[in-house]
Amino acid sequence: MIYNELGKTGITISRAGYGCRGIGKSFLADKPQKIDEVIETAIDHGITFFDLADVYCNGDSEEIIGRQLQGRRERFILATKGGKITPTLSKIANRLIPLAPLIRPLLGHRGKKIQKSVSRKNNFDTGYLKTQLDGSLRRLKTDYVDCYFLHCPTLEEMKDHNIYKWMQEEKKSGRIRAFGLSVYTPDEAIWALDHQEIDILQIPYHLLQREAEQSLFKHKLIDQVGIVARAPLALGELTPKNAVNHPEIIAAATEAGVTVTEYAIQFVNKNPHVDNVLFGATKKENLLSNLGVFK
Repeated sequence: MIYNELGKTGITISRAGYGCRGIGKSFLADKPQKIDEVIETAIDHGITFFDLADVYCNGDSEEIIGRQLQGRRERFILATKGGKITPTLSKIANRLIPLAPLIRPLLGHRGKKIQKSVSRKNNFDTGYLKTQLDGSLRRLKTDYVDCYFLHCPTLEEMKDHNIYKWMQEEKKSGRIRAFGLSVYTPDEAIWALDHQEIDILQIPYHLLQREAEQSLFKHKLIDQVGIVARAPLALGELTPKNAVNHPEIIAAATEAGVTVTEYAIQFVNKNPHVDNVLFGATKKENLLSNLGVFK
């Protein structure tokens, strides 16, 4: 595994990062029972960076990582996010998880449609963020997080200077080592670079979403912040199952002598502005396949 500094933060992280969005309890899908084994495999292969959010699986993802890393916290770099409100329907579904195997067949495909139709609202009030951070620290069984991201605020929401003042205060207190934003678009990231003092950015970047190359990665301050690139497989679009929709990428991967998945991750990993390539895996074979790129 390759290790590098996350921007100018002084934080050393593994080049590959483990995304924890899908490792907790879920109403609509049975999760692998050996997720602890998958996480240990990631650790054994050199991953030190784990990316979370307080709303991932209603906090269960943070609890799993907190339990798994207890007693060796100092070896790892933990990132979490705040600012999202868990919808009431999600809270109800979480309470009904024990009944999910009985209810899920009755829902059929409607379950996924209902999930996608539920809008998740934001709250970046500093009092709310503090409460969320308190909860994340408790679930992670730690007294600090290495990286704290605002969880995809709108451009208007990220203009509130009070948020950055609060994060600076939390950084001075030692509960946060570095802070920044997780965003959807390069334009949002550029606004943050132009108007706020931040340490880190998390952006979607992959073969099907390359706008950052023409804007963000050419910004004069780009090397002053740490860049975590998420969704290198385009949320599953660049896996063998779905890559049939992109014959040009299949052809390029074949010519390079690698799988579509390997080709997609290699593309992101080769970008000199990217400090960390973030992907998720709930099966050991998928994890090992992805990690092969980083040897």
